[in-house]
Amino acid sequence: MSDRQPMRSASQVTLKTVFTVCFGVLAVVALVYFVLRTQFAMTLALGAALIAVALNHVVEALGRRGVRRRGAVLAVVFGLLAFGAGLSFLIVPPLVSQAKAFIADAPSLWDRLRHTSLFLMLDARFDLSEQLKQAVPTAAGAVAPVLLAIGGALSTIGALVTLVLLAIFMLLFGGDLIKAALAEASSHVNRERYQRVALAIYRSVGGYVGGVLAICSINA
Repeated sequence: MSDRQPMRSASQVTLKTVFTVCFGVLAVVALVYFVLRTQFAMTLALGAALIAVALNHVVEALGRRGVRRRGAVLAVVFGLLAFGAGLSFLIVPPLVSQAKAFIADAPSLWDRLRHTSLFLMLDARFDLSEQLKQAVPTAAGAVAPVLLAIGGALSTIGALVTLVLLAIFMLLFGGDLIKAALAEASSHVNRERYQRVALAIYRSVGGYVGGVLAICSINA
């Protein structure tokens, strides 16, 4: 009786499986790289989407009163901008006046500080007055941080303008784009289910963001 060689089972790993796994890994790496490179833009887009969802409730309320959607969007956006401008007029002038008062009183405050017992003790021990005089020329180096702060403020203003423009675009065309995407990506059987899920998410997110904005406005 001849000995039979044990049969080796065929490998379950095929070339197609290897290519599929490699392609999946590359896709994940590319997605992570894309997210990291566009993190700021994606943050703006997400913020604009949340604001648009919250404001869309007001737009729909105006639409039920007979206002056309574009007119309702413009009214809501202008109302929001007017509210922000009014809030700025309430907050910025007191801050500016307090800053001016502090600058005007700075010499007298410095003179009072120099005659306090604590300053005299530190001056006698560490020669604080001389060190402050030597530090005055280096104060010119503080211009660079000021310029950086101004640049940061301008960048923030640009980001806010972009945020508002994205929110307006989403208010005008976001609903139609979502409906078209659902119609293309789902069959007729599942389309209504997806629409119900999207509507539930829209209501939940809109109510949450609207409540947060209301609380922030009241606290401000």
